[in-house]
Amino acid sequence: LIAAAPGIVGGDSPELTAAAFHLGSAHAPGYPLFITLGHLFQLLPIGTIAFRMTFFSIIAQTVAFIVLVCTLNNLAIQSPSPLAGEGRVRGGVFISAFLTASLVFAGPLVFRQLVSPEVFALHLLFVAIFLRLVLFPTSTNFLLAAFLTGVALSHQHLTFLIVPALGWSYRSYLKNANRFICAFSLFILGSSLYLVLTLRSVQDPLVNWGNPANFPQLFYHVSRAQYGGDITKGSLLNGLLDFCLYSKDLFIESFGLGLILLTLGVWKGRQIFKAEYFIGGFCLFVLLPFLIRVPYDPESNHVNEAFLPPAILWFSPLMFKGLECILELVGGMRKMAVALLWVLVACLAGSSYLRHDASRNFAVEDVGRGILLQMPSHSALYSEGDAVTFPLAYLNLVLKLRPDLEIFDRTGGLFKDLYHLLSYQNKPGIQPAPQVMIEKEYELNQHPTAVYYTENTDAPGRPLTMTGLLFQATDVSGTVQSGDLLWNLFRIPRISLNRDYFSRETTCRYYLFKAPYDLDIQKKSALGMEDLRISKELGFDNYRLLLNAG
Repeated sequence: LIAAAPGIVGGDSPELTAAAFHLGSAHAPGYPLFITLGHLFQLLPIGTIAFRMTFFSIIAQTVAFIVLVCTLNNLAIQSPSPLAGEGRVRGGVFISAFLTASLVFAGPLVFRQLVSPEVFALHLLFVAIFLRLVLFPTSTNFLLAAFLTGVALSHQHLTFLIVPALGWSYRSYLKNANRFICAFSLFILGSSLYLVLTLRSVQDPLVNWGNPANFPQLFYHVSRAQYGGDITKGSLLNGLLDFCLYSKDLFIESFGLGLILLTLGVWKGRQIFKAEYFIGGFCLFVLLPFLIRVPYDPESNHVNEAFLPPAILWFSPLMFKGLECILELVGGMRKMAVALLWVLVACLAGSSYLRHDASRNFAVEDVGRGILLQMPSHSALYSEGDAVTFPLAYLNLVLKLRPDLEIFDRTGGLFKDLYHLLSYQNKPGIQPAPQVMIEKEYELNQHPTAVYYTENTDAPGRPLTMTGLLFQATDVSGTVQSGDLLWNLFRIPRISLNRDYFSRETTCRYYLFKAPYDLDIQKKSALGMEDLRISKELGFDNYRLLLNAG
Protein backbone atom coordinates (compact mmCIF):
# COMPACT_ATOMS: atom_id res chain seq x y z
CA LEU A 1 0.00 0.00 0.00
CA ILE A 2 2.87 2.38 0.75
CA ALA A 3 4.43 1.80 -2.67
CA ALA A 4 1.15 1.70 -4.61
CA ALA A 5 0.70 4.04 -7.55
CA PRO A 6 -1.77 6.84 -6.72
CA GLY A 7 -3.00 6.92 -10.32
CA ILE A 8 -2.33 5.32 -13.67
CA VAL A 9 1.08 4.09 -14.76
CA GLY A 10 2.51 2.99 -18.10
CA GLY A 11 1.42 -0.09 -19.99
CA ASP A 12 -2.19 -1.24 -20.19
CA SER A 13 -3.31 0.10 -16.81
CA PRO A 14 -5.03 3.31 -18.06
CA GLU A 15 -7.04 1.41 -20.66
CA LEU A 16 -7.98 -1.37 -18.23
CA THR A 17 -9.04 1.20 -15.65
CA ALA A 18 -11.23 2.98 -18.19
CA ALA A 19 -12.74 -0.31 -19.37
CA ALA A 20 -13.55 -1.32 -15.78
CA PHE A 21 -15.04 2.10 -15.07
CA HIS A 22 -17.50 1.79 -17.96
CA LEU A 23 -17.84 -2.00 -17.58
CA GLY A 24 -16.88 -2.38 -21.21
CA SER A 25 -14.51 -4.47 -23.29
CA ALA A 26 -10.75 -4.06 -22.93
CA HIS A 27 -8.16 -5.07 -25.52
CA ALA A 28 -8.15 -8.73 -26.53
CA PRO A 29 -9.25 -11.02 -25.04
CA GLY A 30 -11.45 -8.47 -23.28
CA TYR A 31 -10.69 -9.54 -19.66
CA PRO A 32 -14.35 -9.79 -18.54
CA LEU A 33 -13.51 -11.15 -15.07
CA PHE A 34 -10.92 -8.47 -14.37
CA ILE A 35 -13.20 -5.74 -15.74
CA THR A 36 -16.18 -6.89 -13.64
CA LEU A 37 -14.24 -7.26 -10.39
CA GLY A 38 -12.36 -4.04 -11.10
CA HIS A 39 -15.66 -2.22 -11.56
CA LEU A 40 -16.76 -3.41 -8.11
CA PHE A 41 -13.48 -2.26 -6.55
CA GLN A 42 -13.92 1.15 -8.17
CA LEU A 43 -17.02 1.62 -6.04
CA LEU A 44 -14.85 1.72 -2.91
CA PRO A 45 -14.51 5.25 -1.47
CA ILE A 46 -10.70 5.21 -1.28
CA GLY A 47 -8.18 7.17 -3.30
CA THR A 48 -8.49 7.78 -7.02
CA ILE A 49 -10.32 5.50 -9.41
CA ALA A 50 -6.98 4.21 -10.71
CA PHE A 51 -5.74 3.57 -7.15
CA ARG A 52 -8.79 1.39 -6.48
CA MET A 53 -7.65 -0.85 -9.34
CA THR A 54 -4.20 -1.04 -7.76
CA PHE A 55 -5.88 -1.93 -4.47
CA PHE A 56 -7.58 -4.76 -6.37
CA SER A 57 -4.12 -6.00 -7.42
CA ILE A 58 -2.89 -5.83 -3.83
CA ILE A 59 -5.86 -7.83 -2.54
CA ALA A 60 -5.42 -10.45 -5.28
CA GLN A 61 -1.72 -10.86 -4.52
CA THR A 62 -2.42 -11.03 -0.79
CA VAL A 63 -4.91 -13.86 -1.27
CA ALA A 64 -2.39 -15.59 -3.56
CA PHE A 65 0.21 -15.31 -0.78
CA ILE A 66 -2.20 -16.86 1.76
CA VAL A 67 -3.07 -19.70 -0.63
CA LEU A 68 0.62 -20.41 -1.23
CA VAL A 69 1.45 -20.48 2.49
CA CYS A 70 -1.41 -22.92 3.13
CA THR A 71 -0.29 -25.08 0.19
CA LEU A 72 3.31 -25.30 1.40
CA ASN A 73 2.16 -25.93 4.96
CA ASN A 74 -0.08 -28.81 3.86
CA LEU A 75 2.67 -30.15 1.62
CA ALA A 76 5.04 -30.47 4.59
CA ILE A 77 2.37 -32.16 6.67
CA GLN A 78 1.41 -34.73 4.03
CA SER A 79 4.92 -35.55 2.80
CA PRO A 80 7.99 -36.59 4.78
CA SER A 81 9.42 -33.43 6.30
CA PRO A 82 12.15 -33.00 8.92
CA LEU A 83 10.22 -29.97 10.20
CA ALA A 84 6.89 -31.67 10.86
CA GLY A 85 7.87 -33.50 14.03
CA GLU A 86 5.79 -36.02 15.89
CA GLY A 87 2.79 -33.74 16.22
CA ARG A 88 2.88 -33.27 12.42
CA VAL A 89 1.75 -29.66 12.77
CA ARG A 90 4.55 -27.58 14.22
CA GLY A 91 5.41 -23.91 14.21
CA GLY A 92 8.57 -24.65 12.23
CA VAL A 93 6.53 -25.90 9.29
CA PHE A 94 4.41 -22.77 9.15
CA ILE A 95 7.41 -20.46 9.57
CA SER A 96 9.25 -22.23 6.74
CA ALA A 97 6.19 -22.04 4.50
CA PHE A 98 5.73 -18.35 5.35
CA LEU A 99 9.42 -17.69 4.72
CA THR A 100 9.36 -19.40 1.31
CA ALA A 101 6.23 -17.54 0.22
CA SER A 102 7.77 -14.26 1.42
CA LEU A 103 10.86 -14.97 -0.65
CA VAL A 104 8.65 -15.39 -3.73
CA PHE A 105 6.49 -12.32 -3.19
CA ALA A 106 9.30 -9.99 -2.07
CA GLY A 107 11.15 -10.37 -5.39
CA PRO A 108 11.21 -7.32 -7.69
CA LEU A 109 9.23 -8.85 -10.56
CA VAL A 110 6.37 -10.00 -8.34
CA PHE A 111 6.51 -6.80 -6.27
CA ARG A 112 6.25 -4.68 -9.42
CA GLN A 113 2.89 -6.25 -10.22
CA LEU A 114 1.59 -5.40 -6.76
CA VAL A 115 1.80 -1.63 -7.08
CA SER A 116 -0.02 -0.88 -10.35
CA PRO A 117 -3.46 -1.63 -11.83
CA GLU A 118 -2.67 -4.54 -14.14
CA VAL A 119 -4.05 -8.00 -14.92
CA PHE A 120 -1.04 -9.97 -13.70
CA ALA A 121 -1.93 -10.03 -9.99
CA LEU A 122 -5.24 -11.79 -10.55
CA HIS A 123 -3.56 -14.27 -12.88
CA LEU A 124 -0.96 -15.03 -10.19
CA LEU A 125 -3.81 -15.79 -7.77
CA PHE A 126 -5.17 -18.37 -10.20
CA VAL A 127 -1.70 -19.88 -10.58
CA ALA A 128 -1.46 -20.25 -6.79
CA ILE A 129 -4.84 -22.00 -6.72
CA PHE A 130 -3.97 -24.31 -9.64
CA LEU A 131 -0.68 -25.21 -7.96
CA ARG A 132 -2.64 -26.39 -4.95
CA LEU A 133 -5.08 -28.33 -7.12
CA VAL A 134 -2.24 -30.08 -8.96
CA LEU A 135 -0.41 -31.03 -5.76
CA PHE A 136 -3.55 -32.32 -4.02
CA PRO A 137 -5.76 -34.06 -6.61
CA THR A 138 -9.09 -35.17 -5.15
CA SER A 139 -12.54 -35.78 -6.56
CA THR A 140 -13.79 -32.42 -5.30
CA ASN A 141 -10.70 -30.62 -6.54
CA PHE A 142 -11.24 -32.14 -9.99
CA LEU A 143 -14.60 -30.40 -10.37
CA LEU A 144 -13.22 -27.21 -8.84
CA ALA A 145 -10.27 -27.30 -11.25
CA ALA A 146 -12.60 -27.66 -14.24
CA PHE A 147 -14.71 -24.66 -13.19
CA LEU A 148 -11.76 -22.44 -12.26
CA THR A 149 -9.96 -23.27 -15.52
CA GLY A 150 -12.89 -21.81 -17.42
CA VAL A 151 -12.99 -18.77 -15.13
CA ALA A 152 -9.23 -18.23 -15.40
CA LEU A 153 -9.31 -18.51 -19.20
CA SER A 154 -11.84 -15.69 -19.22
CA HIS A 155 -9.13 -13.60 -17.64
CA GLN A 156 -5.77 -14.66 -19.04
CA HIS A 157 -5.02 -17.04 -21.91
CA LEU A 158 -1.72 -18.04 -20.33
CA THR A 159 -3.86 -20.39 -18.22
CA PHE A 160 -3.55 -22.78 -21.18
CA LEU A 161 0.03 -23.41 -20.05
CA ILE A 162 -1.26 -24.96 -16.81
CA VAL A 163 -3.94 -27.12 -18.47
CA PRO A 164 -1.47 -29.96 -19.34
CA ALA A 165 -0.46 -30.23 -15.67
CA LEU A 166 -4.11 -30.25 -14.58
CA GLY A 167 -5.05 -32.79 -17.25
CA TRP A 168 -2.27 -35.19 -16.28
CA SER A 169 -2.98 -34.76 -12.58
CA TYR A 170 -6.67 -35.66 -12.97
CA ARG A 171 -6.34 -38.11 -15.87
CA SER A 172 -7.89 -40.93 -13.85
CA TYR A 173 -11.05 -38.88 -13.22
CA LEU A 174 -11.46 -38.20 -16.94
CA LYS A 175 -12.17 -41.88 -17.59
CA ASN A 176 -15.50 -41.65 -15.79
CA ALA A 177 -18.03 -40.43 -18.38
CA ASN A 178 -20.47 -38.89 -15.89
CA ARG A 179 -17.74 -37.09 -14.00
CA PHE A 180 -16.18 -35.88 -17.27
CA ILE A 181 -19.52 -34.47 -18.49
CA CYS A 182 -20.02 -32.73 -15.16
CA ALA A 183 -16.50 -31.27 -15.25
CA PHE A 184 -16.89 -30.13 -18.85
CA SER A 185 -20.19 -28.44 -17.99
CA LEU A 186 -18.50 -26.60 -15.13
CA PHE A 187 -15.70 -25.55 -17.49
CA ILE A 188 -18.23 -24.11 -19.96
CA LEU A 189 -19.99 -22.36 -17.09
CA GLY A 190 -16.74 -20.73 -16.01
CA SER A 191 -15.88 -19.73 -19.57
CA SER A 192 -19.32 -18.17 -20.04
CA LEU A 193 -18.00 -15.02 -18.38
CA TYR A 194 -17.05 -13.96 -21.91
CA LEU A 195 -20.76 -13.39 -22.53
CA VAL A 196 -20.44 -10.36 -20.27
CA LEU A 197 -18.56 -8.68 -23.13
CA THR A 198 -21.44 -9.24 -25.53
CA LEU A 199 -24.12 -8.26 -23.02
CA ARG A 200 -22.32 -5.00 -22.35
CA SER A 201 -21.30 -4.39 -25.95
CA VAL A 202 -24.90 -4.25 -27.17
CA GLN A 203 -25.38 -1.41 -24.67
CA ASP A 204 -22.55 0.49 -26.38
CA PRO A 205 -20.30 1.44 -23.43
CA LEU A 206 -17.73 4.18 -23.97
CA VAL A 207 -14.89 1.63 -23.90
CA ASN A 208 -15.93 -1.13 -26.29
CA TRP A 209 -12.77 -2.54 -27.84
CA GLY A 210 -13.56 -4.99 -30.64
CA ASN A 211 -17.31 -4.35 -30.36
CA PRO A 212 -18.05 -8.02 -29.47
CA ALA A 213 -21.81 -7.56 -29.88
CA ASN A 214 -22.35 -10.86 -31.73
CA PHE A 215 -20.68 -14.26 -31.79
CA PRO A 216 -18.38 -13.73 -34.82
CA GLN A 217 -17.02 -10.48 -33.41
CA LEU A 218 -16.78 -11.98 -29.91
CA PHE A 219 -14.76 -14.91 -31.28
CA TYR A 220 -12.60 -12.52 -33.31
CA HIS A 221 -11.89 -10.47 -30.19
CA VAL A 222 -11.36 -13.36 -27.77
CA SER A 223 -9.05 -15.15 -30.21
CA ARG A 224 -6.66 -12.15 -30.04
CA ALA A 225 -6.52 -11.95 -33.82
CA GLN A 226 -6.02 -8.20 -33.66
CA TYR A 227 -4.01 -7.74 -30.49
CA GLY A 228 -1.17 -9.99 -29.39
CA GLY A 229 -2.47 -13.26 -30.77
CA ASP A 230 0.11 -14.12 -33.44
CA ILE A 231 2.55 -16.52 -31.80
CA THR A 232 4.29 -17.12 -35.15
CA LYS A 233 6.07 -13.77 -34.95
CA GLY A 234 9.66 -13.74 -33.85
CA SER A 235 12.28 -16.42 -34.28
CA LEU A 236 13.26 -19.42 -32.22
CA LEU A 237 16.46 -17.52 -31.46
CA ASN A 238 14.34 -14.85 -29.78
CA GLY A 239 12.72 -17.59 -27.75
CA LEU A 240 16.13 -18.91 -26.70
CA LEU A 241 17.32 -15.43 -25.73
CA ASP A 242 14.14 -14.82 -23.76
CA PHE A 243 14.63 -18.15 -21.98
CA CYS A 244 18.13 -16.97 -21.05
CA LEU A 245 16.53 -13.76 -19.78
CA TYR A 246 14.16 -15.83 -17.63
CA SER A 247 17.09 -17.84 -16.26
CA LYS A 248 19.02 -14.69 -15.40
CA ASP A 249 15.98 -13.12 -13.72
CA LEU A 250 15.34 -16.29 -11.75
CA PHE A 251 18.84 -15.92 -10.32
CA ILE A 252 18.69 -12.22 -9.47
CA GLU A 253 15.05 -12.32 -8.27
CA SER A 254 16.15 -13.34 -4.78
CA PHE A 255 19.87 -12.52 -4.77
CA GLY A 256 20.55 -16.06 -5.99
CA LEU A 257 19.03 -17.70 -2.91
CA GLY A 258 15.92 -18.81 -4.77
CA LEU A 259 17.98 -20.60 -7.40
CA ILE A 260 20.04 -22.33 -4.70
CA LEU A 261 16.89 -23.46 -2.90
CA LEU A 262 15.39 -24.57 -6.22
CA THR A 263 18.46 -26.67 -7.06
CA LEU A 264 18.41 -28.35 -3.65
CA GLY A 265 14.67 -28.82 -3.96
CA VAL A 266 14.96 -30.60 -7.31
CA TRP A 267 17.49 -32.98 -5.77
CA LYS A 268 15.43 -33.56 -2.64
CA GLY A 269 11.95 -33.52 -4.15
CA ARG A 270 12.51 -35.37 -7.42
CA GLN A 271 10.80 -38.44 -6.00
CA ILE A 272 8.19 -36.57 -3.96
CA PHE A 273 6.63 -34.48 -6.72
CA LYS A 274 4.79 -36.22 -9.52
CA ALA A 275 5.15 -35.70 -13.27
CA GLU A 276 2.26 -33.24 -13.51
CA TYR A 277 4.05 -30.77 -11.25
CA PHE A 278 7.16 -30.77 -13.44
CA ILE A 279 4.99 -30.51 -16.58
CA GLY A 280 3.56 -27.27 -15.22
CA GLY A 281 7.01 -25.92 -14.41
CA PHE A 282 8.25 -26.76 -17.90
CA CYS A 283 5.32 -25.02 -19.60
CA LEU A 284 5.56 -21.86 -17.47
CA PHE A 285 9.32 -21.48 -17.53
CA VAL A 286 10.63 -23.12 -20.71
CA LEU A 287 7.74 -23.29 -23.16
CA LEU A 288 6.39 -19.77 -22.55
CA PRO A 289 9.36 -17.74 -23.89
CA PHE A 290 9.43 -19.91 -27.02
CA LEU A 291 5.74 -19.19 -27.57
CA ILE A 292 6.04 -15.43 -27.06
CA ARG A 293 9.41 -15.01 -28.81
CA VAL A 294 9.50 -11.27 -28.14
CA PRO A 295 12.55 -9.57 -29.70
CA TYR A 296 15.42 -9.40 -27.26
CA ASP A 297 15.85 -5.71 -26.44
CA PRO A 298 15.42 -3.57 -23.30
CA GLU A 299 11.86 -2.50 -24.14
CA SER A 300 10.64 -5.98 -25.00
CA ASN A 301 12.51 -7.56 -22.10
CA HIS A 302 10.61 -5.34 -19.70
CA VAL A 303 7.35 -6.64 -21.15
CA ASN A 304 8.44 -10.28 -21.33
CA GLU A 305 9.61 -10.32 -17.70
CA ALA A 306 6.01 -9.67 -16.62
CA PHE A 307 5.18 -13.29 -17.47
CA LEU A 308 7.89 -14.84 -15.27
CA PRO A 309 6.25 -14.52 -11.77
CA PRO A 310 3.85 -17.47 -12.36
CA ALA A 311 6.86 -19.73 -12.95
CA ILE A 312 8.57 -18.38 -9.82
CA LEU A 313 5.45 -19.12 -7.77
CA TRP A 314 5.14 -22.57 -9.34
CA PHE A 315 8.71 -23.39 -8.27
CA SER A 316 8.01 -22.42 -4.63
CA PRO A 317 7.34 -26.04 -3.45
CA LEU A 318 10.79 -27.00 -4.72
CA MET A 319 12.25 -23.96 -2.96
CA PHE A 320 10.42 -25.07 0.17
CA LYS A 321 12.00 -28.51 -0.06
CA GLY A 322 15.38 -26.85 -0.58
CA LEU A 323 14.82 -24.80 2.56
CA GLU A 324 13.98 -27.98 4.45
CA CYS A 325 17.24 -29.46 3.23
CA ILE A 326 19.25 -26.46 4.50
CA LEU A 327 17.51 -26.43 7.90
CA GLU A 328 18.10 -30.16 8.22
CA LEU A 329 21.80 -29.74 7.49
CA VAL A 330 22.39 -26.89 9.96
CA GLY A 331 20.84 -28.91 12.79
CA GLY A 332 21.17 -27.00 16.08
CA MET A 333 21.85 -23.72 14.27
CA ARG A 334 18.39 -23.77 12.71
CA LYS A 335 17.15 -20.65 14.48
CA MET A 336 20.20 -18.66 13.39
CA ALA A 337 19.77 -19.84 9.80
CA VAL A 338 16.09 -18.85 9.81
CA ALA A 339 17.00 -15.43 11.25
CA LEU A 340 19.56 -14.87 8.49
CA LEU A 341 17.01 -15.85 5.87
CA TRP A 342 14.51 -13.38 7.29
CA VAL A 343 17.15 -10.65 7.08
CA LEU A 344 17.73 -11.54 3.44
CA VAL A 345 13.98 -11.44 2.71
CA ALA A 346 13.79 -8.02 4.40
CA CYS A 347 16.68 -6.76 2.26
CA LEU A 348 15.03 -8.21 -0.85
CA ALA A 349 11.74 -6.49 -0.04
CA GLY A 350 13.57 -3.22 0.61
CA SER A 351 15.41 -3.50 -2.70
CA SER A 352 12.16 -4.23 -4.55
CA TYR A 353 10.54 -1.23 -2.87
CA LEU A 354 13.36 1.09 -3.94
CA ARG A 355 13.20 -0.17 -7.51
CA HIS A 356 9.45 -0.17 -7.92
CA ASP A 357 8.06 2.40 -5.53
CA ALA A 358 5.24 3.91 -7.59
CA SER A 359 3.79 6.09 -4.82
CA ARG A 360 4.96 9.29 -6.54
CA ASN A 361 4.57 8.11 -10.11
CA PHE A 362 2.56 10.75 -11.93
CA ALA A 363 4.62 10.83 -15.11
CA VAL A 364 2.13 9.09 -17.40
CA GLU A 365 -0.80 11.12 -16.14
CA ASP A 366 1.17 14.37 -16.32
CA VAL A 367 2.15 13.83 -19.94
CA GLY A 368 -1.41 12.95 -20.91
CA ARG A 369 -2.73 16.04 -19.15
CA GLY A 370 -0.13 18.13 -20.95
CA ILE A 371 -1.35 16.88 -24.31
CA LEU A 372 -5.04 17.44 -23.64
CA LEU A 373 -4.72 20.83 -21.96
CA GLN A 374 -2.73 22.23 -24.89
CA MET A 375 -5.32 21.37 -27.51
CA PRO A 376 -7.80 24.12 -28.48
CA SER A 377 -11.48 23.61 -27.84
CA HIS A 378 -13.51 21.34 -30.12
CA SER A 379 -10.45 19.98 -31.90
CA ALA A 380 -9.74 16.40 -32.98
CA LEU A 381 -6.83 14.14 -32.10
CA TYR A 382 -5.88 11.00 -34.03
CA SER A 383 -3.80 9.00 -31.58
CA GLU A 384 -1.47 6.09 -32.28
CA GLY A 385 0.40 3.84 -29.90
CA ASP A 386 -0.55 2.45 -26.48
CA ALA A 387 1.84 4.73 -24.58
CA VAL A 388 -0.08 7.79 -25.77
CA THR A 389 -3.61 6.54 -26.34
CA PHE A 390 -4.21 4.60 -23.11
CA PRO A 391 -3.54 7.53 -20.73
CA LEU A 392 -5.84 9.71 -22.85
CA ALA A 393 -8.58 7.10 -22.41
CA TYR A 394 -8.34 7.38 -18.62
CA LEU A 395 -8.14 11.16 -18.59
CA ASN A 396 -10.98 11.74 -21.04
CA LEU A 397 -13.30 8.78 -20.55
CA VAL A 398 -12.98 8.47 -16.77
CA LEU A 399 -11.91 11.87 -15.42
CA LYS A 400 -13.61 13.72 -18.32
CA LEU A 401 -10.76 16.20 -18.47
CA ARG A 402 -11.61 17.53 -21.96
CA PRO A 403 -15.10 16.44 -23.00
CA ASP A 404 -15.05 18.95 -25.86
CA LEU A 405 -12.32 17.03 -27.70
CA GLU A 406 -12.80 14.17 -30.13
CA ILE A 407 -10.11 11.51 -29.80
CA PHE A 408 -9.75 8.56 -32.16
CA ASP A 409 -7.56 5.50 -31.74
CA ARG A 410 -5.92 4.74 -35.10
CA THR A 411 -4.28 1.47 -34.04
CA GLY A 412 -6.69 -0.08 -31.55
CA GLY A 413 -10.29 -0.01 -30.50
CA LEU A 414 -10.64 2.77 -27.95
CA PHE A 415 -12.83 5.87 -28.12
CA LYS A 416 -15.52 6.45 -30.74
CA ASP A 417 -15.31 3.90 -33.54
CA LEU A 418 -14.64 6.17 -36.48
CA TYR A 419 -13.24 3.31 -38.53
CA HIS A 420 -16.12 0.84 -38.11
CA LEU A 421 -16.49 0.43 -41.90
CA LEU A 422 -12.97 -0.98 -42.07
CA SER A 423 -12.80 -2.89 -38.79
CA TYR A 424 -13.46 -6.60 -38.57
CA GLN A 425 -13.20 -7.34 -42.28
CA ASN A 426 -10.93 -10.13 -43.43
CA LYS A 427 -7.54 -9.33 -41.93
CA PRO A 428 -7.13 -7.05 -38.92
CA GLY A 429 -5.74 -3.58 -39.38
CA ILE A 430 -6.65 -0.61 -41.52
CA GLN A 431 -4.83 0.50 -44.65
CA PRO A 432 -3.52 4.08 -44.53
CA ALA A 433 -5.29 5.44 -47.63
CA PRO A 434 -8.90 4.51 -46.74
CA GLN A 435 -8.20 5.39 -43.13
CA VAL A 436 -7.24 8.94 -44.08
CA MET A 437 -10.29 9.18 -46.37
CA ILE A 438 -12.55 8.40 -43.42
CA GLU A 439 -10.73 10.96 -41.30
CA LYS A 440 -11.04 13.63 -43.98
CA GLU A 441 -14.75 12.87 -44.33
CA TYR A 442 -15.17 13.30 -40.59
CA GLU A 443 -13.37 16.66 -40.68
CA LEU A 444 -15.52 17.80 -43.60
CA ASN A 445 -18.74 16.94 -41.74
CA GLN A 446 -17.80 17.94 -38.17
CA HIS A 447 -15.58 20.98 -38.84
CA PRO A 448 -13.17 20.63 -35.89
CA THR A 449 -11.22 23.77 -35.06
CA ALA A 450 -7.94 21.89 -35.53
CA VAL A 451 -6.70 18.36 -36.12
CA TYR A 452 -3.73 16.72 -34.41
CA TYR A 453 -1.78 13.51 -34.77
CA THR A 454 0.53 11.59 -32.46
CA GLU A 455 3.29 9.11 -33.23
CA ASN A 456 4.34 8.42 -36.81
CA THR A 457 1.98 9.34 -39.63
CA ASP A 458 2.97 9.25 -43.28
CA ALA A 459 -0.37 8.30 -44.85
CA PRO A 460 -1.48 10.00 -48.09
CA GLY A 461 -2.44 13.57 -47.44
CA ARG A 462 -0.71 13.57 -44.03
CA PRO A 463 2.97 14.30 -44.69
CA LEU A 464 4.10 13.81 -41.09
CA THR A 465 7.12 11.60 -40.61
CA MET A 466 8.67 12.44 -37.25
CA THR A 467 7.87 9.62 -34.83
CA GLY A 468 6.68 10.35 -31.32
CA LEU A 469 5.42 13.88 -31.87
CA LEU A 470 2.09 15.62 -31.63
CA PHE A 471 1.45 17.61 -34.81
CA GLN A 472 -1.16 20.04 -35.90
CA ALA A 473 -2.22 18.60 -39.25
CA THR A 474 -4.78 21.12 -40.43
CA ASP A 475 -5.61 24.76 -39.81
CA VAL A 476 -9.04 26.27 -39.25
CA SER A 477 -9.83 26.26 -42.95
CA GLY A 478 -9.07 22.54 -43.18
CA THR A 479 -5.91 22.93 -45.25
CA VAL A 480 -3.31 20.26 -44.59
CA GLN A 481 -0.17 21.76 -43.08
CA SER A 482 3.41 20.52 -43.29
CA GLY A 483 3.41 19.43 -39.67
CA ASP A 484 4.04 22.13 -37.08
CA LEU A 485 5.04 20.71 -33.75
CA LEU A 486 2.77 21.27 -30.79
CA TRP A 487 4.16 18.82 -28.26
CA ASN A 488 7.20 16.59 -28.32
CA LEU A 489 6.03 13.27 -26.95
CA PHE A 490 8.88 10.80 -27.10
CA ARG A 491 8.41 7.58 -25.15
CA ILE A 492 7.98 8.22 -21.45
CA PRO A 493 11.51 7.79 -20.06
CA ARG A 494 12.38 4.70 -18.06
CA ILE A 495 15.21 4.02 -15.64
CA SER A 496 16.13 0.36 -15.74
CA LEU A 497 17.72 0.12 -12.29
CA ASN A 498 15.56 2.58 -10.41
CA ARG A 499 11.84 2.97 -11.02
CA ASP A 500 9.95 1.96 -14.12
CA TYR A 501 9.00 5.55 -14.80
CA PHE A 502 10.15 8.92 -13.52
CA SER A 503 8.25 10.23 -10.53
CA ARG A 504 6.52 13.61 -10.51
CA GLU A 505 9.62 15.29 -9.06
CA THR A 506 11.96 13.92 -11.70
CA THR A 507 9.71 13.58 -14.72
CA CYS A 508 10.67 15.92 -17.50
CA ARG A 509 7.93 16.82 -19.84
CA TYR A 510 8.98 18.08 -23.12
CA TYR A 511 9.47 20.98 -25.51
CA LEU A 512 6.82 23.40 -26.64
CA PHE A 513 7.67 25.40 -29.73
CA LYS A 514 5.90 28.05 -31.75
CA ALA A 515 8.34 27.55 -34.64
CA PRO A 516 8.64 24.56 -36.99
CA TYR A 517 10.42 21.62 -35.44
CA ASP A 518 14.01 21.15 -36.43
CA LEU A 519 15.85 20.12 -33.28
CA ASP A 520 18.53 17.48 -32.93
CA ILE A 521 19.81 17.24 -29.36
CA GLN A 522 22.33 14.48 -30.04
CA LYS A 523 24.06 16.25 -32.92
CA LYS A 524 23.56 19.65 -31.26
CA SER A 525 22.70 21.30 -34.55
CA ALA A 526 22.95 25.08 -34.57
CA LEU A 527 19.32 25.53 -35.54
CA GLY A 528 18.18 23.06 -32.92
CA MET A 529 20.11 24.73 -30.13
CA GLU A 530 18.79 28.13 -31.23
CA ASP A 531 15.20 26.85 -31.08
CA LEU A 532 15.98 25.44 -27.64
CA ARG A 533 17.34 28.81 -26.48
CA ILE A 534 14.31 30.68 -27.84
CA SER A 535 11.79 28.32 -26.29
CA LYS A 536 13.58 28.54 -22.95
CA GLU A 537 13.54 32.34 -23.04
CA LEU A 538 9.82 32.32 -23.82
CA GLY A 539 9.36 30.59 -20.47
CA PHE A 540 6.25 28.59 -21.25
CA ASP A 541 4.53 27.21 -18.19
CA ASN A 542 4.77 23.63 -19.46
CA TYR A 543 8.34 23.85 -20.72
CA ARG A 544 10.47 21.00 -19.38
CA LEU A 545 13.90 20.05 -20.64
CA LEU A 546 14.35 16.32 -21.00
CA LEU A 547 17.83 15.52 -19.74
CA ASN A 548 19.56 12.45 -21.07
CA ALA A 549 19.41 9.97 -18.19
CA GLY A 550 21.53 7.38 -19.92
